[in-house]
Amino acid sequence: MRDAKRLLASLPITLRIVADEVAVADLVALEALRTLAPELHSLLDRCSAGLTTTHEWPASREQPDLSQQVQQFVAADSRGGKIARKVIEVLFPAGGRHLGGATYTSASVGQWELDRRVAAASVLEFYLTQQLPVGVASAGEVTRVIASLGDVGEARIAFDQVDDGRLENLLERLQPLSETADPTLVAPAVEVLLEQFTRLRTGTRGFPDFGSEFAVTRPVLRLLRRVPQEEVFDLSARLVTSTRTLFAAFELVTIVGHRENAGHKLVSEGQALSLEQQLQERVINAPPSDLARECHIMRILLHVLQPAEGATEPVLPALSDPAVAAALFRDGLATGASQTIGSPLTRYSFDLHWDILVRLFGGEAALSEAAIAVESSLREVEEEPDEELTRALELTQQYLGGWRPQSFGRYYD
Repeated sequence: MRDAKRLLASLPITLRIVADEVAVADLVALEALRTLAPELHSLLDRCSAGLTTTHEWPASREQPDLSQQVQQFVAADSRGGKIARKVIEVLFPAGGRHLGGATYTSASVGQWELDRRVAAASVLEFYLTQQLPVGVASAGEVTRVIASLGDVGEARIAFDQVDDGRLENLLERLQPLSETADPTLVAPAVEVLLEQFTRLRTGTRGFPDFGSEFAVTRPVLRLLRRVPQEEVFDLSARLVTSTRTLFAAFELVTIVGHRENAGHKLVSEGQALSLEQQLQERVINAPPSDLARECHIMRILLHVLQPAEGATEPVLPALSDPAVAAALFRDGLATGASQTIGSPLTRYSFDLHWDILVRLFGGEAALSEAAIAVESSLREVEEEPDEELTRALELTQQYLGGWRPQSFGRYYD
């Protein structure tokens, strides 16, 4: 009875601090561990990586001391490991593989995070520190977004309340839900998810990160697979015209269509062609002010308008607008990163997607005129170009002068 009273005395305080972020059942279990086996509870922080890290391939990439941490946790149990093993079995299944249990991969982490289980490293970290890791959305934010997905207006409000730095994590935590969502939620959920592209980070964090766009495209794909083909087409046809950005429309057409190595064939070939024509018409008629604000404008123009090799005319008349040309130069800048083993410094390299830019502008002469127009426009308004545009314009002049890189890029520390 004394142990029960001690547990009940500690729970209200802990519940007030972390209950929104940690599943109540897990919270009660960990507080019971604090009361009955404090020697094990004190090791949670030190052994957290071993207890929560899932198995990835290749295994050689994993930290070598993960198994040692789990063994240390079990060895600290004064009851011969009985309690420790049960804690791992119930609360930390990822660590069980070091004791001969089942193996879990990162595919399980999303569901653990969605369920606020301490099996996920981010949830356990919050329990231990009462602070969310950088870039991690709160459980309250995730819950509000999930509850709002059936209504476009409410969903927009819920997403707007999430800081851009936490948005990608929130989207990733929606992955399990997107596989089981009620089909009636698909249309409003897809519409609002497509609007999040413009808020995501650009570039990659290095291998195996393939960019933040997958945080949107994966749940959209899974949601669309939950409805019949005709519903997919009708929804896509509406959003290609009405979605807030061309890039969102472009990604949607790519997902549902038949483009090689990109499309998932959720609509028929004829329907895919109809969507492509609809998107092409929207791109051609887009005002220059809209084009200048688009992210990934180079990708949109290349795939939607498909300029021929050796084209002698700009792919769009709007490229004569300096703001649109500047956006294309920025997007044509390719950035790479490398790091010497043992060195903390990252070296960034920059180059241009030159051949693509030449095709889109309709030849090197037209490209040169566009670069001059951009620089002249900046001088007229007495505005300094941003760092990306500066590098792109510098590289443009070098290419126009005949320079070509021996290998990728110009390096900067």
